[in-house]
Amino acid sequence: MTQKVFEASSMDAPWMRRQDWACGRIRCVGLAKIVVFWVMAVLWNGFTWTWMILIWGDPEEEAVVKVLWFFCLIGLGLFAWAVRRTWAWLRFGESVLELASVPGVIGGTLEGQIQTGIQTSPTKPIQLALICIRKHSVKRFKRESEITQDIIWQTDRSVAVGRFNRGPRGLAIPLHILIPYGLPNSDNSNVDEQILWQLVVSGDLPGIDFRAEFLVPVFVTANSKSEWTEEKVDEMVFQERKAYFSSALPRAESWVSPVTTRPTQSGGMEYVFHLDVPLKMAMGLTLLTVLFCVGSVGLYLWLGEMGPFAVLPGVFGLLLLLATVMIWTFKTRVLIEGGLVTVRKSIFGIPRIWRVPFSQISRVRVRHEKIEGVKENDRDWEILIDRKEGSSVNLGASIRDRSEAERLAETIRQLTR
Repeated sequence: MTQKVFEASSMDAPWMRRQDWACGRIRCVGLAKIVVFWVMAVLWNGFTWTWMILIWGDPEEEAVVKVLWFFCLIGLGLFAWAVRRTWAWLRFGESVLELASVPGVIGGTLEGQIQTGIQTSPTKPIQLALICIRKHSVKRFKRESEITQDIIWQTDRSVAVGRFNRGPRGLAIPLHILIPYGLPNSDNSNVDEQILWQLVVSGDLPGIDFRAEFLVPVFVTANSKSEWTEEKVDEMVFQERKAYFSSALPRAESWVSPVTTRPTQSGGMEYVFHLDVPLKMAMGLTLLTVLFCVGSVGLYLWLGEMGPFAVLPGVFGLLLLLATVMIWTFKTRVLIEGGLVTVRKSIFGIPRIWRVPFSQISRVRVRHEKIEGVKENDRDWEILIDRKEGSSVNLGASIRDRSEAERLAETIRQLTR
């Protein structure tokens, strides 16, 4: 009888199919990833070092030995990463997520506490990231398939130092994340097409980085609010952050003013936008780019006939060079006059121009673009002009404060009436 009741409840409430979800106590999945790291490190190092031993001292294989040193260094890096993650696991133990209510609600909240083994008090905020992932496999051959992951939605939260609690084993981190309506339910019933909701907890602690990951149940329920759109949730989150602003850490100041304005001689207005990047970050990226580019050239000369292998770090150096050039030279000029908005974006002085008549403008709005790998707190607000026909024009603004971005967008809207 009990089994039949459980099966019926599982059909009505899919989160009841997993025991940890049903009881609201979810253990982190970090141990499995540590095992994967160790397997990768052992296999990589076993192969490269065995090959190195076999050909060591052979004059005909001198060029190959030089290339192998490069792969051996990567293997040592894998070992170091595995040791670091293992040390963090041994130091903090297994973290457990205790949900306040099961499940997390689409068009509602995911709430609870993360119980950790952290004994010291962090001096910096702990970062929370809730990610909705579509994981699907694509068959390439009859017996092989390629697994890909797409991020459907992601949000980040900073838990200020003053909001931590003390749990039975150590630090307890409060969890309160708003989820907009319209996102898919957790679903791993089909191994070829899964929807996974992942909670990632990370923090910079003295001497080591803390990280824990949880697969959490998130579903549409009777408590889901269909009016909680992404725009409304963004506004609610903005108001929450304003309430806790006094406990948040200040952000690094940019070396340039991200927005400058000046009136034109014909009675219009000109805005100039720069990338809002801290000077320390810009200088660090520039130094890293120089090291990679110079190092790639040196590696090419050192390898001799095996020089083409230097293309591997060379490609990465080229990408760093492009990012560095963009940071130092990107600029957007927005000229509003004569019934026309002219947007001129340039990188290294090479321009791209849009011209939008006032009559074609439907609205001017702000956007907080979701960028994979970039925390929400570190994303700037952008200003866009929506056209009645055609795609929107991004003005290239990078403004930290939402209220300032909205004020500027409203000023531009008034000028284009």
